[in-house]
Amino acid sequence: MDVRDIARAHCLAAFTKKAYGRYIISNEDATFLDMARLIEKNFPNKYPLPRRMVPKPLIWLIAPTVGLTRNYVSKNVGYPVKFNNSKSVKGLGMTYRSLETTLVDQVKQMEEDRVI
Repeated sequence: MDVRDIARAHCLAAFTKKAYGRYIISNEDATFLDMARLIEKNFPNKYPLPRRMVPKPLIWLIAPTVGLTRNYVSKNVGYPVKFNNSKSVKGLGMTYRSLETTLVDQVKQMEEDRVI
């Protein structure tokens, strides 16, 4: 999700007379690996990004050494997250930037700010 899309959704929700309730503001479902691949595609060999998934049993094994509980890993790792943004698209008229656009713009901004 892009902060610019979130800001636009807030404005649309405030000024759309038929707006009500809560809205999911999210364009695409993606894993961290999907995001790493998009960054690598646009900034080849520039950043040390993951290239493959770590198996859940390995994450479970090392969890305590990285600040996670094994219970947390058991209940949360390996389950896809899916969001339904149809209410925001239909009710607010939201259009979203692509995940690739968001990530490329974010990396460029971080480079400009010398964060990375």
